[in-house]
Amino acid sequence: MSQTLPDRAIELLNIPLSVDQRLDLIALLWDSIPDSLEELPVPEWHRLEVERRLAAADADPAAAIPWEEVKSRLREKDDPAPRLATGSASRFTYQRVMV
Repeated sequence: MSQTLPDRAIELLNIPLSVDQRLDLIALLWDSIPDSLEELPVPEWHRLEVERRLAAADADPAAAIPWEEVKSRLREKDDPAPRLATGSASRFTYQRVMV
């Protein structure tokens, strides 16, 4: 995704478009992306990272956190202090960040 856009694509930024026209343009761009995963270029390092994370999850299924618990933690309003997520791909530990 770090490839430089063609000049013609950048020229679109200089054309005054309404919000509706910009949304239509976004829809056209989105629809132009292939539906098939086989057609999308996926860097090798992405594939390796997915394999690594799946292996970590398979190696320790008990380390998984249920989605409801994750959502609950994210929605906690009692503790306004920000937190950092640290840990392996299969389990995160939340640490309080002192601001």
